[in-house]
Amino acid sequence: MATISMFYGIIISMMSMDNKQHAIPHIHADYQGQSVVLSIPDGEILAGNFSPKKLKLVRAWIEIHHEALLADWELAVQLCHKFHLLNAKTPNYGRGIRKLSGI
Repeated sequence: MATISMFYGIIISMMSMDNKQHAIPHIHADYQGQSVVLSIPDGEILAGNFSPKKLKLVRAWIEIHHEALLADWELAVQLCHKFHLLNAKTPNYGRGIRKLSGI
């Protein structure tokens, strides 16, 4: 999970292989033991719960960074797809790391 932002004690992250459980573009937010998954398109809660005040901050942050978040999501999905293709084509994948070009 890659941390993409931190503000007011809130940690915002995105996973590169996280498009199966929640098929829509989303982010993860953590704050003092609370975790929530929010959709990028509309800021709706997909899982978890959060302090109402912190939820309002995160939703405003999503709105401000909406286009960049969707672009990051697309890159994460592409990375996931390239990883699976690379893993399927490369015998003994665990013995070495191959550089992914074009990312």
